[in-house]
Amino acid sequence: MRKQFIVKKEMQFKLIFTVVLLFLLIFVISSCNIYLLMNYFISQLSKQSPEISQAISDIFVMFRWRLLLIVGVNIVIVILIGILFTHQIAGPAYNIERVLTKMAEGNLALRVKLRKNDQLSNLEEVLNLFLEKHRERLRKIKVITIEVNKLATKCKNNNEDTAELARLSEQLEKEIVKIKIEEQD
Repeated sequence: MRKQFIVKKEMQFKLIFTVVLLFLLIFVISSCNIYLLMNYFISQLSKQSPEISQAISDIFVMFRWRLLLIVGVNIVIVILIGILFTHQIAGPAYNIERVLTKMAEGNLALRVKLRKNDQLSNLEEVLNLFLEKHRERLRKIKVITIEVNKLATKCKNNNEDTAELARLSEQLEKEIVKIKIEEQD
């Protein structure tokens, strides 16, 4: 069970605000349409029967306050649903950000782990694949580097070791070339 629903305040509140704003926009447009239609029907009815027109007008006034109450309750419901929904996005974003920060510090032994119902699961898979490929490449580089260092220290007079050192150096270069450090134009 989730313990904390507000994980990334700024992101979540921005998303919730957008959803509430959209809800209010739909409400205002719908209310304006209902108001215009009601006024049109009341004006048409007032020509035929002023008593019915007045009754409908009174109902419309009573309806308006109940409608505002319903809108208020709906806004609260939209905010609560927004918090739950945005948590499924902000939680994974926070987790991915945390893992990437630790990777930037040099810790590549991590995996991104998201909860079952969280959004961004495809990003989780791609990041974990990315990490695994780089860990594999760095393991090879590490092993080759250790071998190169061993051979370099004992390679002072031995031609056979020099040939092996050259071969390992070539392998190391091939692995390093696979890692792009700078953007290509």
